[in-house]
Amino acid sequence: MRQYLLQMKLKKRLQLLYIICILLPLFLTDAIVLGILVRQENAAAGHERQSTVSSIAYSITRAFEGAASTANQVYLDRQLEEFLTKDYEEPYDYYEAYIGIMKHSYLEKMENFAIQNVTIYVDNDTVINGGRFASLDMERSREWYLAYKDTERDMAPLFLYESAGRTSIEAQRKIMLVKKLNRYHSQEKEMLVKLELDYNRLVRDVQSINANIPVYVCSGDDVILTNQSSKAQGKPFEKFAFADRTGYQETINLYGTELTAYALKGDNFLQKMLQDHGILFALLILLNIGLPYVMVKQIEHSVTGRIAALEAIIQSNETEELSRIDEAQIIGNDEISSLMHSYNRMVDTNEELRQTLYINRMRTQENKIAKQKAELLALYSQINPHFLFNALESIRMHSVIRHEDETADMVGRLAGLQRQYVNWGEDRIRIGEEIEFITSYLELQKYRFGDRINYTIEVEPSCADLIIPKLTVVTFVENACVHGLEAKSGKGWVFIRVYEKDDSVCIEVEDTGCGMSREETEEILKKMYASNLEMLLQGGRVGILNACLRLNLMTEGRTKYSLESEEGIGTIIQIYIPVEKIPEQELHVSTEEVREKSENPV
Repeated sequence: MRQYLLQMKLKKRLQLLYIICILLPLFLTDAIVLGILVRQENAAAGHERQSTVSSIAYSITRAFEGAASTANQVYLDRQLEEFLTKDYEEPYDYYEAYIGIMKHSYLEKMENFAIQNVTIYVDNDTVINGGRFASLDMERSREWYLAYKDTERDMAPLFLYESAGRTSIEAQRKIMLVKKLNRYHSQEKEMLVKLELDYNRLVRDVQSINANIPVYVCSGDDVILTNQSSKAQGKPFEKFAFADRTGYQETINLYGTELTAYALKGDNFLQKMLQDHGILFALLILLNIGLPYVMVKQIEHSVTGRIAALEAIIQSNETEELSRIDEAQIIGNDEISSLMHSYNRMVDTNEELRQTLYINRMRTQENKIAKQKAELLALYSQINPHFLFNALESIRMHSVIRHEDETADMVGRLAGLQRQYVNWGEDRIRIGEEIEFITSYLELQKYRFGDRINYTIEVEPSCADLIIPKLTVVTFVENACVHGLEAKSGKGWVFIRVYEKDDSVCIEVEDTGCGMSREETEEILKKMYASNLEMLLQGGRVGILNACLRLNLMTEGRTKYSLESEEGIGTIIQIYIPVEKIPEQELHVSTEEVREKSENPV
């Protein structure tokens, strides 16, 4: 621990002391106390949610049990079932039977406190609609009948929204219990009893149970009942949209149909406590955290403030020149002020050393760079006359041999080439621009050789915008035409390919010319790797050595070359330039700047 503290800045040590000895114990103590309070509050809230849900579930179950009791009473009435299944010859016969069956006291007072309406449906055409009885034929297409059939149960609760033909808004939401009656005549006629529960009463009963705990009773995603106030009873059932706030849920089984009651979580206990006692908490925080913080800041200002100022001025020295500390900032006579005075003395000593050593070395480096730029300028002056001479010679030979009036067109194309060369103005260009120059050059050669020269150019799109020294590829193409195809009597081809391979860009120039011997091939390849300014001054194949020298300078000697040739077959040159050494943008170096650096070195 001691070694760790020695590696830490004094300011951080004071902050660590403040955090470990003040903030951490305070936070741990408060966290434990708040944790206990939150757990107790959550337990109490959970018990209250469970109790509220159970009360609402009991209220709903009791209402359905009353309806089921009435349905079972109808189901067990043999005399009623015989009345419903009998075929009546005349309406008067039915009316007499109806008067007799209605003398049952339970039929007159069938509804209880939760039942709004009871209707018995029978598949009997002789039964006249009226009272508590109705024909089933008119109901087979109704929504409640279809929903009941889908349950495939003898008795099933239904929760429906019916709007067509209704005038009462509250009556549009329906909660009903439907039961099959065929106990004694199960194979004769279909009979059903439908008990519609009083939806408004169920809503009032549920809303009277602890509205502080939001409870939603759902059938699937539809909210059937809730203890929260709702003004949408005349609209379809809402969808339950509080799944992320559910704190407790309970399943209510109603004769094979499951309802789910969700109790939502209330306000966060901690948040509520902060809202109720926010001022007190603020005062405690100010006393327990603010006062120690003020004391630590005072210590920091008196001790670490000056050290931080010294550190800041040292880190701000991004150049070779160090800045002295203003004497007005050196306050006191302690160890820190002595350190500041020592730093100023170090700056004075460093300035003397810099004047004698560092600046001289920088001047040497700048002279070396100026010399390299001057060499590049000398290379430029050799490329253009060499290429222009060969192009003019092609025009002359074409005019002498064929005696044709195409000289103007050829001179115009040559002027375009020269104009493009002048407009570049930099040593490095995009490969796409170099390929355009090559195309113009090869078209110019076709004026001279006609069908004896053919060419293809293949460049991968990803390579078109990469930067290379200008007149690099065209130098090898020119060499293939002059030294390869010109001495061959038959037709010849030049192939130019540019593609990426193994983190390098490969520039490939192939011709089907006269080729070279193995000894000559090895000698040229050796010179390509060892190219320098002295070799150019000696003459020979100036163009190839010029291009290789500039490629070697751009890639710091990491360009790879491959040269294969066979006499009578042809020659292929491959140049591999590492992608990481290719500049991201063109390097703009003016001729005047290079000449100024050469004539007036630093």
